Amino acid sequence: MLFYDFYMFYATSIILRDGGNPYDLELYNQTLLSIGLPDDKSLPPFPYPPWSMWVFYPLSFLGFNFALIVFTLINATALLYFAKVVFEAFFKGAQPEWLSQGRLTLLLFSFVPFLKCILFAQTLWLPLLGIALAVKYFNHSRLLAGCCLSFSTIKPHLFLPLYAFILVVTFIKREPKLGAGFTLGLIYQSLFFFFVNDNGHKISESYLTSNPHGLSQGVIFTAALLDFISNCVQLSWVKYLGVIPALLLGVYLTIREEDHKRLIFLKLLPLGVLLTPYAWLHDFLPLFPLMVMLVTLSSPKELSVICTWSIINLVMATLILFNLEAWSWVIYLFYLFLVKMR
Repeated sequence: MLFYDFYMFYATSIILRDGGNPYDLELYNQTLLSIGLPDDKSLPPFPYPPWSMWVFYPLSFLGFNFALIVFTLINATALLYFAKVVFEAFFKGAQPEWLSQGRLTLLLFSFVPFLKCILFAQTLWLPLLGIALAVKYFNHSRLLAGCCLSFSTIKPHLFLPLYAFILVVTFIKREPKLGAGFTLGLIYQSLFFFFVNDNGHKISESYLTSNPHGLSQGVIFTAALLDFISNCVQLSWVKYLGVIPALLLGVYLTIREEDHKRLIFLKLLPLGVLLTPYAWLHDFLPLFPLMVMLVTLSSPKELSVICTWSIINLVMATLILFNLEAWSWVIYLFYLFLVKMR
């Protein structure tokens, strides 16, 4: 079912507008049915933290179909901007002769995680937009860069090494404006739902006491490596073993690497995907800069790159088609192997 998760976002916006609690399962399910979710379909509980609700709230003032169009356009535009920043960071003026901004955009449009983000109305556009803006303005304003990085907290489990980067730059490299910007951005996002909903404290308590990610604990094999192992050994805590290594490796890499563009796009984002407790195939989109870099550097010939890229995405599409997303991490480890070989 296309745009499946958008029902979740739109229902949340309606509940928030009407003064309700999106983490109230009974109210949440009733709202899903009222906006047209088919009776034979179901959605997991709203999994995002309360401070992310400002993203969904404006949708409540639009009709469902128009809101879906607006959300999809914003989604695609933000991810295209992410690709533009990637091109400017690594390829502008030094790319292979055949690679242009337009062709990089075509690579993005043929990247299966990107297609899944668009067709299933995912929210990864917000953290990647924030990261792209932070990279672009990092040398101009640490405060602004920090504010932009706070957008990543809509999916905090996926960007743990990035938070280590913020801590190192703020406290070890003594650039407190980055940490201050991140904190201010998170505070402003958190205050939003207190202003638009009188039940702000209740909503926060509900999130802390609920289990919004329970669907992936011991029940479903997600695309995350650690979650796959966790389900295989029937030990739910195994999926969280990557949290401390993600933070420690983020600290180590940040101290050693001075080029913030290379650090964030090619090291911290891939590391976060590898060690995340849970993820679906669309959460592999942060790998886009690394994968493009590898396939373009592996061969200067356009045809070779197109063939390699096509095989990669054909494998990914096959995993989705046969409900084998849990094996997506194999592709990721293959790319880590290539990085090591280079």
